Amino acid sequence: MELTEMEDPHQPSNPPYSLGDTVKTRLDLRDPDSEYHGIKGQITNIHIDKDGDQTERQLDAYSYSIEDLLTGKQIPVHFHHSDLVPID
Repeated sequence: MELTEMEDPHQPSNPPYSLGDTVKTRLDLRDPDSEYHGIKGQITNIHIDKDGDQTERQLDAYSYSIEDLLTGKQIPVHFHHSDLVPID
């Protein structure tokens, strides 16, 4: 049986990502930003808000800006921590 992208066994990083980390976007195809699914990028900015306080999951407070590794262009979306998996 072939795995779909959403069944990828890779999980988001346990600690927050750092500037310069390389990641791959993993978005549900029903997500309004699904056009950015599967992009390999580099973390260029880290945003921290109070979402982690509300959900009691620290990593929910983190979102990230990334630069597409193929094109070198900044992606115009902030990605939630859970939308990114590390590239080995």
